[in-house]
Amino acid sequence: MAEAGLIATWEDLACPCGGTTFLQLMALRAKPGGGTTIGPAGWQCSQCGDKADIATMQRGAQRRQRLAELKALEEEIDATTPAGAAPRATSSRKS
Repeated sequence: MAEAGLIATWEDLACPCGGTTFLQLMALRAKPGGGTTIGPAGWQCSQCGDKADIATMQRGAQRRQRLAELKALEEEIDATTPAGAAPRATSSRKS
């Protein structure tokens, strides 16, 4: 089982619009007396153009992982339940 709060396998994060490709945004910086540089300024969805909220996308991936684990456990329980036994209560969670 994965450590709490971590995604068990690498998974493409998805924007709420469904996009899975992102553009890295860069900030241009200058200082008095000359000189410029660039620095990271986040990510933008290449499909819808919204700024990516990585924390929200990670929580979504973790939720999908946990729902898949729950489904696998429910199937395991169903497979080991003797014929004629009382049916178990099913999860009320939505996928």
